[in-house]
Amino acid sequence: MDVERFSASPLGEVVPISVEQHGRTIDHYAFQPYPLPSVIELAPETYATIEAAAMELGQLEGSAAQLERPYLITRPIIRREAVSTSALEGTFSTLEALFAAELVDEYSRSESLQEVANYVAAAETAVARLQEQPVSLNLVCELHQILMSGTTHAPSSGRLRETQVAVGTPGSLITEARFVPPPPGPHLVDLFGDWEKWNYTAHGLPLLARIAVSHYQFETIHPFIDGNGRIGRLLAILLLIDRGPLSDHYMVLSPYLESRRSRYIDLLAQVTETGDFDPWVRFFAEAVRAEAEAARRRISALTDYRDAVVDHLRRSGLKGVIIEVAEELIERPVLTPTVVASAMSVSYQTANRAIGRLVDEQILEEATGRTYGRIFVANEVMNLLRLGPE
Repeated sequence: MDVERFSASPLGEVVPISVEQHGRTIDHYAFQPYPLPSVIELAPETYATIEAAAMELGQLEGSAAQLERPYLITRPIIRREAVSTSALEGTFSTLEALFAAELVDEYSRSESLQEVANYVAAAETAVARLQEQPVSLNLVCELHQILMSGTTHAPSSGRLRETQVAVGTPGSLITEARFVPPPPGPHLVDLFGDWEKWNYTAHGLPLLARIAVSHYQFETIHPFIDGNGRIGRLLAILLLIDRGPLSDHYMVLSPYLESRRSRYIDLLAQVTETGDFDPWVRFFAEAVRAEAEAARRRISALTDYRDAVVDHLRRSGLKGVIIEVAEELIERPVLTPTVVASAMSVSYQTANRAIGRLVDEQILEEATGRTYGRIFVANEVMNLLRLGPE
């Protein structure tokens, strides 16, 4: 960590630490933030960006309200977010692979796929919990435990870290880290508690600005040994749902950040260095605006495609299970005869015939090249799920 860069920060202080690495004691420094300020200055241009983002969120919520079954959209969208937010942390998968992995026993998944699938479980749990409670320390710890399930950090999951961590290349010396969060101990516990209170205190800031500032503080505190980035970005979506602009997980956020990873990281560091939140808040608001607008177009494109497919099949004289499968392709763009048989309460043979006809109509495509254990993909749905900002 560039100690000189952060030593004059108005948002915290550089404190000495000692860690054991590679069989020796290394003396270095960590950045210990102060509680967030009660007043944050933003430029008129930033307020304009926030207002534009808020308008897009309102239009997105209006579009989603027209859906008879919102889960058809939220299920694949959560998985799109899972793939992208994991990629930001160096865990790579594809959307098709994630959908396919959910069709097999979890013990058959690779470690990276399991981590991505854990994010899905955490996000779906979180949205359900918001029906009963706000974003809180208990909820954050529960989500972290789900996220870390089955990983090397599972034993320490769900509670604040008790060891020093650093942000940088795994295995490198702490002196080479890009950033060193505050040391563990009572002060870390207090910071985490202050962060929770700040989220629900009126600060005279628009909601999107508060979420952006909250995200900065969460990542700076780095309360867990691992998974802080994924949890922090999930919390940004949850606060949008909890505070009202959205009623469900209709949009992604991480794809915008993933494609601008360097700027995302640099702006967070710039806040620490200068104490100026404005550039970061404007960037975050633009991310929300762009992804909310893309989400609205995505919903329209997916439902238009589904309706066109169903209409085509009906005009071709088809009915029954074939139509039912087509109507749920948005929710289930990757499937097997066994999945269809279970979901539609029909025999394997009936499900297999329905899938075969959808393959003939070029709506589904077999993805494995095998004659057994076959998996079928609705490629056009997958393409539309990847629809991003213009």
